[in-house]
Amino acid sequence: MLRGIDASAQTNRWHDRGGPVALFCAGLMAFVLLAPPLAAGPLAWLAASGAAVLGARVPARLFFGAMLVPMGFLASGALVLCISLGFDEGGPAIGLSPEGARTALATGLRATGALAVTLCLACTVPVASGLAMLRRARVPEALLDLLMLVYRMLF
Repeated sequence: MLRGIDASAQTNRWHDRGGPVALFCAGLMAFVLLAPPLAAGPLAWLAASGAAVLGARVPARLFFGAMLVPMGFLASGALVLCISLGFDEGGPAIGLSPEGARTALATGLRATGALAVTLCLACTVPVASGLAMLRRARVPEALLDLLMLVYRMLF
C-alpha cells in the first residue's frame, strides 16, 4: 500500500503542484479541526476524496483502499466510546451510553475527514517536494533529516 501511495504521489496529475495542494490540504484540515464535526467531517471527506480521485486522478481503489485499516481502528475505538461501565446493586453493569455514542459520532466524523485530507496530501505531493517546501518554511534541518530517515526506512 505504501509503495502505491508513493507511486501515486510521483505520477498523479498534480505531482508538480505541491505548494497549492499543500495549501489546500492545510486549509481543509483547519476546517475539519475548527468547524462543527457533524458538518465538517463529511464535507472535508467529500472535498479531499473528490480532489484526489477526480482532480489529481489518484486511483480510487488505492485511495479508498488505504482508508480501510485506519477506518477499522476508528470503528473499534468508536465502539468502545459507546460502552459505559457502572456498578448496579453491588455488581458491575455494562450498558450503552448515549453521551458516548454522540462523542463517538463526532470524533469519528472529524477523524474520517482528517484521514481523507491526510491521504489526499500523501497521494498527491511527492516526498521530495514536501521536504523542499518544509525547508523553504525554515523547518529545522534536524527534523527534516529525521523525516527523510523515516521515509527511507519505510521504503
